[in-house]
Amino acid sequence: MPVADAAAAASGFDDELLATIPNGTIGGQVLDAARHPAPNVVVYVKKGPSTGKAAAERVVIDQQNKTFLPHVLPIAVGTRVEFKNSDPVLHNVYSRVAAKTFDLGMFDKSQSKSVVFDRPGRVDVFCSIHTNMHAVILVLESTAFATTDVRGFFTIPNLPAGNYRLAIWDEVVAEHEVSVDVAANAPAIVKHELVAQ
Repeated sequence: MPVADAAAAASGFDDELLATIPNGTIGGQVLDAARHPAPNVVVYVKKGPSTGKAAAERVVIDQQNKTFLPHVLPIAVGTRVEFKNSDPVLHNVYSRVAAKTFDLGMFDKSQSKSVVFDRPGRVDVFCSIHTNMHAVILVLESTAFATTDVRGFFTIPNLPAGNYRLAIWDEVVAEHEVSVDVAANAPAIVKHELVAQ
């Protein structure tokens, strides 16, 4: 069974996986309402001694098989996102939300285009040619964040000791906040279940 299928079939928290989280790291697992691993959930530091390392200057969203990859992308305010086209067909990338409105026009595999995201908020991105294509860029004022993988697992490493307020954001379920204490000699483990509101 492929790893993604095995992760989707799993139920409940995986204590062996959680035991791999190193000291000085916030890490954990997020489950959906059916208690299965929840991928593409963004976990970020909202308040605490550190909001993380400096933001990356440029990140990439690719278009492959008429799909935006990744589907959910957390970034820090001021990050430049490059939109690649790896498909043999034209794509058009645009957004109409208040946090960032843009239209990159049509472009083929030989081109890529980029946008700087300078305001916090959720930015839904679409392709006007292939209307089923959709991605979410979550623009954050924090630079300490992670996205859960197919196991619902995440880590935010190298944080100074102290109390942190974490936000757990899902595309559908309302954002939830939790408080965690980070110690230099122990991991801060978060077990969270998404609940529909």
